[in-house]
Amino acid sequence: MSFRDSHRLENAINSARNEAPKLSDENQAWLAQLMTVLASGYLEATCREVLKTYAEQRADPSVARYVSANLERFNSPKIENILTLVGSSVQGGRGT
Repeated sequence: MSFRDSHRLENAINSARNEAPKLSDENQAWLAQLMTVLASGYLEATCREVLKTYAEQRADPSVARYVSANLERFNSPKIENILTLVGSSVQGGRGT
């Protein structure tokens, strides 16, 4: 998912939030489920993009490649997975 995709997801979330008050309770429940999926995708895309950009700007190219390779496998934005990803990226940046 690219940075552009994260902006698309952000716009979809904002549009859904604005439309929610106009819907029935049942449709609001369905929309809440959809927004959860969209928010998860947004978080995933944003984490990837921020870490990749940071590594490209601040690290040796070999470290940036290491971070990018780890980001390819990142697909679940649970807090534990985010912390593990950031921790491994920081360790990779230190050469350990």
